[in-house]
This record gives sequence, structure tokens and C-alpha cells, in this order.
Amino acid sequence: MRQASLYYYAPEGKEQLFIDVMKRDYTRHRQGLEQAIAEAGSDLTRRLQAVAAWLLSQPPVDYTRITFSDMPAIDPKQAEWLIYFANSSLVEPIRAVLEEAMQEGIVVVADSEVAANGFIMLIEGLQNVPTTYTKHTSLQLADMLVQMILNGWLKR
Repeated sequence: MRQASLYYYAPEGKEQLFIDVMKRDYTRHRQGLEQAIAEAGSDLTRRLQAVAAWLLSQPPVDYTRITFSDMPAIDPKQAEWLIYFANSSLVEPIRAVLEEAMQEGIVVVADSEVAANGFIMLIEGLQNVPTTYTKHTSLQLADMLVQMILNGWLKR
């Protein structure tokens, strides 16, 4: 694409292009997460496994880099909106699953937003595990993490 064409579609320049691309990416994430959750049915374990599988099928978001490197480089109001949009796209579907499970008395979570963020970080972190160091696939590791989260580590 020629530069003139680029500015035809993004007349406000690189910042607008960045925001448009990020918005499209986060929208795709939300749709993918919601679809994975819906297709998994009502079982919490299957829902979390579906979320993990979907996240692992995507390039990592690297939310930390975006927050601390990219956001300071754009207009603060745009950055604030984009952070809100990212949170509602990535975290909200998982938080809603946890809230529903809490209302049904299946789990007790002190803060569903923190839990959803932590879940995303754990699962995306699996993409950094070299396959030479484990005999498990990323999906197998994700399933193991889901079981550890739901069953806890403390001996009962």
C-alpha cells in the first residue's frame, strides 16, 4: 500500500492506524472468547479449557508491553479508551464466566477481574514454554493449569 493510500484510510496518521488495528484485534478476541465459551456449554471446567484453547490459538496479546510502551506514545484520552476497550474485550468474558460460577456456588473468587487477568497471563505464558523442556503440548499444559486453579494446591 502506498503512503498516500494509507493516509486516505487513516487521515489522522499512524496513531489512528494503531488504534484502528488494536480495536479490530480486541474485537476479534472478544468474539472468539465469547464463541468458545458458548460452544463449551455450561460446565466451568470446559469453559475455562475452551478459553485457554482459544487464547493459545492466537498470537499473545502482550498487554504489558502495550500498556507500558505503546500507550504512552499516543494521546492520553485515546490510550485510556483503548485500555478500557482491551479490558472489556479480553477480561470481561472470562470475568463473566467466573461471576456466573460464583452465583451458582461452584467457586469462590475474591476478585473476578483479578482472577480473569491472572488466568489470561498464565495461559498466554504457556506460549513461552519451549517444547523441548516439556513432554506436554500447550493445550495439555493449559488443561493442567485449569485443573490446578479449580482444585487448588492445598492438601485437603
